[in-house]
Amino acid sequence: MKLFLFIIMLFSIFNFILAQINTTNTTNVAEEECQIFYSIIGENDGSCCSEKKNIEANERSAFCENGHVTIVKLKGIVLRNDIDLEEIPKNLFKLKNLKELNMEFNKISSISPLIQELTELEILNLRNNYIKELPDELYTLKKLRVLNLYRNQIKTLSPAIGQLTELEELSIGKNKISNFPEAEIKNLKKLKSFETKEDRIFNLIYFPLVFLIGFGIVLGLTIREKNKKEDYKGRKTTNPKSEQR
Repeated sequence: MKLFLFIIMLFSIFNFILAQINTTNTTNVAEEECQIFYSIIGENDGSCCSEKKNIEANERSAFCENGHVTIVKLKGIVLRNDIDLEEIPKNLFKLKNLKELNMEFNKISSISPLIQELTELEILNLRNNYIKELPDELYTLKKLRVLNLYRNQIKTLSPAIGQLTELEELSIGKNKISNFPEAEIKNLKKLKSFETKEDRIFNLIYFPLVFLIGFGIVLGLTIREKNKKEDYKGRKTTNPKSEQR
């Protein structure tokens, strides 16, 4: 009986030590990943892994889950062009558990092929930048649910967009797209929101429509004015006495 209790006690101690080691390792990983975040923003402001409830209000912040950095927000700041980023920092691609990356309102002109390293990425927000083309590696992100590329300078959208089978939201408005893979977009079964508002593709339909409406209004006003004149002349002809008076 004593031997049995002794074995149970040893087993409990072993589990306790193992749990402490795992906790330490998890903490170390989180600290290492936070250091990547701090190296990017240039200061240790304590925002990484703080799990603040108002994280949505922070322009530059990180959020941790299960000992890993899962959300990074590096938004450009209005009237502070000196700190706007011109590329996605390479250190970010080391965050293997990153699920959301928000870098809107910066000066990013290209996306590195290293984007394929972020295999857990679900949300990518790069709206209001200067991106001209999308690398093929972007389409390997099988877990991507939200892709926001609104207001960039993208000229083509590859048919490989059809590989993003988990995509639920796609925003590509305000770009310069001339090549549009319509069939591949339609095959994205989970796509709920597809925004092309004020994109060049949209304008091909929008501006001619506005022109036709405007032409129709002008034509209608012209015909109306002509009918008024003819009606006035008709009244003058049928009632010449009133003209003499």
